[in-house]
Amino acid sequence: LERYERILILAGPQIDIDEAETICSFGEALQAPILADPLSNVRGCDTSKVVISTYDALLAGQALWYELKPDCVIQFGQIVVSKRVQQMIASWTDLEYIEVNPTMDSMNPTGKTTMHMQASIDVFTNLYGVKNDSPAYLGKWQHLETAGKQKLGTAIEEPSCFEGRTIRELQQHISDNAQVLIANSMSIRDFDYFWFSGESKAVLYGNRGVNGIDGTISTALGLAANGRPTYLVTGDLSLFHDLNGLAVAKTHNLNLTIILHNNDGGGIFEYLPQKGTKHFDYLFSTSQGLDYSGAAKLYGCDYTKISSPDELSSVLANVSQETGVHIIEIPTNREYSRELHKKYTKVSVDMEALL
Repeated sequence: LERYERILILAGPQIDIDEAETICSFGEALQAPILADPLSNVRGCDTSKVVISTYDALLAGQALWYELKPDCVIQFGQIVVSKRVQQMIASWTDLEYIEVNPTMDSMNPTGKTTMHMQASIDVFTNLYGVKNDSPAYLGKWQHLETAGKQKLGTAIEEPSCFEGRTIRELQQHISDNAQVLIANSMSIRDFDYFWFSGESKAVLYGNRGVNGIDGTISTALGLAANGRPTYLVTGDLSLFHDLNGLAVAKTHNLNLTIILHNNDGGGIFEYLPQKGTKHFDYLFSTSQGLDYSGAAKLYGCDYTKISSPDELSSVLANVSQETGVHIIEIPTNREYSRELHKKYTKVSVDMEALL
């Protein structure tokens, strides 16, 4: 590692919470930017200047990919959820790619791994931490992160209900000892955009992998069993898929706040090639047209439906003082959210500042 001045660290899911600070210290010594997936919990390192959180929106413009190419990539945990990061890495040639994992399981679908280190994160960072005195490469990413946060931070001003605004509100209003389960599909990707580094120590969890949307509510209630303030952020299909999990809350006296973005279907398919094909709504969006106030009554949950994003902060404050399961339904529109995502990928970047 002493040979490289441009080192990039990827921090993905399946990193122990206790190892987050270790990764931050390692990156600081190397002057290496850390692209931190929200589920890595490395974004919770509030004093670190090397953690980058807005990369997915920034990398929508491929003009940056060449300028940001490192000499060496170090991957901790699984690959980050960001498809753009994976595409950027796949486009790079002639670089060292070190995958660090306590097993020999490969977690790099780009196929770029050149060295597989079978080691824990603590062992690897203790053995191979070196000091880099060249901050130029890190400075490029820090410049971009500043621009990214300025742009994406304005989501909190959106006048209509939007997933990005919800996440910005949530990060500002929940306590540092809270824990959040993030559903798959669009929920985890919205957190990748709008959950900023250095703003919250709340612990994020997710069920990444082939399980898809199975057991989302049940997992959240399992987390809630430790007594900490617990939130589930989910879309309507993920909630619908495990609705019977709500019965466990009553039998075990569990407390959970469910933030339900209801766009009546699978919003992620709005971003995929299937969009616009014949029978798209029936086969992919799979709208259910369900009234979730009825589900709340069935399972004995508290229920609030907001019509304006301005209501969310006060509702969150109220439910934090109460026990049981609370469903906060936030109606959103798939097409509207898709257009806003386009808006937030148009980050103005001073390319000359990166040279």
